[in-house]
Amino acid sequence: MTSDDSETLSIPSNFCSPDVLIFQNPLEEGVTVTPLLEAIRSQPCLHSGIIGEAFLEGLSSHDLSSFLRTLLDVPSLQSLNCIGLSSRTFSALVEELEQRRNSKALQFTQISILSLQLSPDNAASLRILRRFVETLSHPSNASMKSVDLNMIAANGYDVESSITARLYSSRGFSTSSLVWNLDLYDPYIPLMLDLFQCSQGMFSSIKVSGVDSSGVATQTLAEILQYQPPPPTAAEEEEGIVMESHLDKLQLSMDMMAQDAANHLALALEHNHRLRELSIQLNENHSESFDMNVIADMLRTNRGLEWMELSRSLWNDDAAQALAEALKHNESLKVLFMNFDTPGLVKITDKGYQYLLEMLKVNHTVEAIPTLGLFDESLRSKLNLFLKLNDRGVRRIRLSLNTSHNAFLDVLEKESDDLDCVYYLLSMNPLLFDGLDLGDNDNGMLPLHIC
Repeated sequence: MTSDDSETLSIPSNFCSPDVLIFQNPLEEGVTVTPLLEAIRSQPCLHSGIIGEAFLEGLSSHDLSSFLRTLLDVPSLQSLNCIGLSSRTFSALVEELEQRRNSKALQFTQISILSLQLSPDNAASLRILRRFVETLSHPSNASMKSVDLNMIAANGYDVESSITARLYSSRGFSTSSLVWNLDLYDPYIPLMLDLFQCSQGMFSSIKVSGVDSSGVATQTLAEILQYQPPPPTAAEEEEGIVMESHLDKLQLSMDMMAQDAANHLALALEHNHRLRELSIQLNENHSESFDMNVIADMLRTNRGLEWMELSRSLWNDDAAQALAEALKHNESLKVLFMNFDTPGLVKITDKGYQYLLEMLKVNHTVEAIPTLGLFDESLRSKLNLFLKLNDRGVRRIRLSLNTSHNAFLDVLEKESDDLDCVYYLLSMNPLLFDGLDLGDNDNGMLPLHIC
């Protein structure tokens, strides 16, 4: 395109250039939608559109449909951003999107719906929302790469709750997220599971923050963790489309949770082998009601979690003992992490760390645990040595009775810069000394000579 072709068209109160269209202001008096439609059609390289409710609400139903149809018909359109849509304008947009999906004419790759003004207790609004998510997030939609959806509602107490969903087609990006900020009277609680189901479980990450004193939000999360997508249709099987839950990360940052919250989460996670990361941050003033024993018991049967983060308010000697006993039977968890951002005192003592040390003598997968509040340097040193062994995988050598001496020696040779780390391994397994020439060393390090 030449510089002469890139001259910006003058549209009252709005803006249309060869590559970007912005319509956020009401039409000025006496201006009809017709010149806007002509301006859109005249831009063969238009790739991005931004439209706002202030502009759309002034259009008649006929003009609204004509405007959306004209915009979506632009072959070069790649991105559409909609701000503050009402139920009326959002419904009109969804109808146009559905028609294009059915005719396989949906060509753009990204759509954002920001500050959507839908009433969550309105059944018709929720049906429209479901149609929107189903239309754009289904794996059969090969063109759509990104869908952002954000809703905000005030509850009469001047407290805003919001839900933000970022969906990606399984043929596009691999990470999708759902961020949910809730309050005591959150209206979006029934919407969480609905969004997850109609997106075919496409979310890979869910983050929830706020207050859940009733426990309804936690119960909804438990249902999401147990969700199984419906079996694929014959057409989907023929296209090779696989329906499965993608959720592998759950973050809870809560000011308050119901007393049975831990029970709901633990029950849902016992046999969920998809989730890989779990973070539980809880205000110190309400941490006593959260039962860490049931979370620990869940680790006895869960075979998916690899990373678990707990706020310092949940770390104490009793919790450490429960976790240590459970992890003696767990072979998947690699990282136990204490969140340092949450306020409060560290409640775990050396006694709690002693429980964790005993666990590490039989657990060969945990590679990291927090040591904040550990004052016994000898205990800290032993913990770190066992963690290093697990981190390098050396301890797995002694699990296999068929491991040859040569294979074992190869491992030790590769770790020759950290031989003090494998001292415990050798000392606990004297038979492994066969084939090793151990000499004297004044500095206390374990010398090793390959025979």
